[in-house]
Amino acid sequence: MVLSPEGIIELANHNATAALGQGGGALLERVHPEDHLSLSTALERVRQLRHPSSGAAMTSAPFVEIRVGEPGAYRWVAWTVTEAGGTATADHDHVVMVGREVTDREALRAQLGLADRMLSVGTLAAGVAHEINNPLAAVLANLRYVQSELQRHQDPLKLRDLDEALDDAVTGAQRVARIVASLRTFAKGSSPTQPQSVIELVERAIDLTGHPVRHKAHLVRDLGPVPQVEADASKLTQVFLNLLMNAVQALPEARAGQEQVIVRTRTCGGDAVVEIEDTGPGVCEEDLPHIFEPFFTTWRDGAGLGLWVARSTITSLGGTITYRRDTDRTVFEVRLPPPGMVQVAPRRGSACLGGRVLVVDDEKIVADSIERMLSRHFDVEVTTDGLSALQRMALRPEPDVILCDLTMPGISGMELYDRSPPHLQPRFVFVSGGPCNASARSFLAAVHNHQLDKPFEPAALIDVISAVVASRS
Repeated sequence: MVLSPEGIIELANHNATAALGQGGGALLERVHPEDHLSLSTALERVRQLRHPSSGAAMTSAPFVEIRVGEPGAYRWVAWTVTEAGGTATADHDHVVMVGREVTDREALRAQLGLADRMLSVGTLAAGVAHEINNPLAAVLANLRYVQSELQRHQDPLKLRDLDEALDDAVTGAQRVARIVASLRTFAKGSSPTQPQSVIELVERAIDLTGHPVRHKAHLVRDLGPVPQVEADASKLTQVFLNLLMNAVQALPEARAGQEQVIVRTRTCGGDAVVEIEDTGPGVCEEDLPHIFEPFFTTWRDGAGLGLWVARSTITSLGGTITYRRDTDRTVFEVRLPPPGMVQVAPRRGSACLGGRVLVVDDEKIVADSIERMLSRHFDVEVTTDGLSALQRMALRPEPDVILCDLTMPGISGMELYDRSPPHLQPRFVFVSGGPCNASARSFLAAVHNHQLDKPFEPAALIDVISAVVASRS
């Protein structure tokens, strides 16, 4: 097909028309929203090819794989994008796109990506269990110590020791929560792309690989500021995890105490750049052309999917992933373009306190702990089942906020919301203790209420409740 300089389809053959669902109009209107960036990047590269600046002429036509067609019936097409003519005249500002449908191949790619993720989960399981058990042991030990000391002593001199023990317990619990949050992000399936903090996703990958990395090398963080990027959090986390595991596997066992893995983030030309560097021997010359190919591996237990999945993900985001050898170090560099100007909502403080909060959670120990968190700031009532919550909502005064567990026996949080008076539904804040199923994810996407994952920090909980209270004033 042929595009005008404005991106209008001016000419399309029968196959292109069948794939697009129409023969004319703006191409972007027939492209999956998540692939707009990839297409725009390819078209911009054509403009660079036509008008090279600073000697940066391109040597090959851009290639892009995007979904085209209509919602619910998108088809994957691999396009080569070229200029219509050989000179930069107005008549030659059109773009020619020649495509080949690869829908079946993309379905296979998705299956292979899932297989790679399952292999990673198997590799990480023992390490994650180790990472969780250590801080959890500290939490339990310190809490039991506090309990026993409170029962045996009333001596004020002991208070300092008890405070230190509680601080250690809180630190351990926070570490457990961070590891579980990282695993949750990695394990869940694809989700819509949205602005993501690159450093946060890198930290999650580091949390998940902490045990195998520490076993073989000293990890160095050099995390400079970078812009947000538009991405699927779980897929981008998997890229960083694959690169970290690749670095660990490259290190020799005999020099485990002397090796390094360096994770570096920086901004270059407006792009977010992530470098994962190791002191291993690197890739031999004969293997170098094949490292990003599917099923190519030099490791006995490897499937050869990690780098291929990483490149597929980064390319789909309009970015690049490259390999280089710096003296005695191997470096994989990921470069991602920032999204458009992202409007970040200002974080609400806790100034708007006061109001009535109804806590609905079938785990009494959780409901009681939430009541203790909030009781200084709000008028709190607790129920442990949906039926009691419905009865309470029918009474006066009405709750200003309903902090509701998503999954409960009997009446679930979703059903409780549906059965509540319409004017109370915006006051729901949903909390969840684990990965949501498909129906819960669809429900949360449809209602747009605030939601929090357990465990949560008291300040975060108070901020959300304050925001709901403030929205009613």
